[in-house]
Amino acid sequence: MNRYRLLLSLSLSLWCVWVTFDRGIAAPVLGPWQPLFKGIDHRLATNFNSSADFDILMVANALRIDLQDPDIRLFSTPRIASYAANVRETAGRTVSRFLQVNHLQVAINANFFDPSEYYLPEGTAMAVKGLAISDGVLVSSATGSVYTTLDQDENRFITLEPGVFKRDEDDKKPIFPNVFSRATGHAFICVSRNGNRLEPREFREGSDEDDEATDGYLIIGEDVWDPAEDMEFLPPSWFRMTKGGPI
Repeated sequence: MNRYRLLLSLSLSLWCVWVTFDRGIAAPVLGPWQPLFKGIDHRLATNFNSSADFDILMVANALRIDLQDPDIRLFSTPRIASYAANVRETAGRTVSRFLQVNHLQVAINANFFDPSEYYLPEGTAMAVKGLAISDGVLVSSATGSVYTTLDQDENRFITLEPGVFKRDEDDKKPIFPNVFSRATGHAFICVSRNGNRLEPREFREGSDEDDEATDGYLIIGEDVWDPAEDMEFLPPSWFRMTKGGPI
């Protein structure tokens, strides 16, 4: 049977999920690692509730994932039909139902969502908080952006604070939003070209068709872009449909 091996929603760096205890109150008891599936081990930790200072039994489940196992596959919540960014991004399900519907072996609840009620009807449209990508398709954009000047090397200014300009001594330098390609790892700088001047442009904003400005992206570096081969790696949301076709 062809099945997905694993779900680690939004986080490839997860090694284990753990609960910490105050050793002076009730030290945890760690069980051994037990094979759960091929490439996936499980470990159980708990504490004895015999202490008068800590009478609540707590249990932690940990997973150890072999990311070098060729059969391991990561899968996160996909886009919902009639997708709308920041409003209608994915269909809500409980963790157990998500595992069943997608024929997974392991599933975890790994991010916040809106509306935040947990037991809404299955399939309720939700928006994910933060960056989410499923099988190479963008489900939810990151909540913030990286902004840089167009300077190179050590002269390049980088900030997470949105704005239009960086005051640089006697001059104002514009700062430009950066977006990142999952397929190539390169940063794309969002710009609008107005005559011979480049102006900052937010990722989801675009110039009106009647404007003389042309929206696009800058890529910094040599030999990082070949339109004939690399265009297919761009996500559909980066294109804008016009009367003359996508641009």
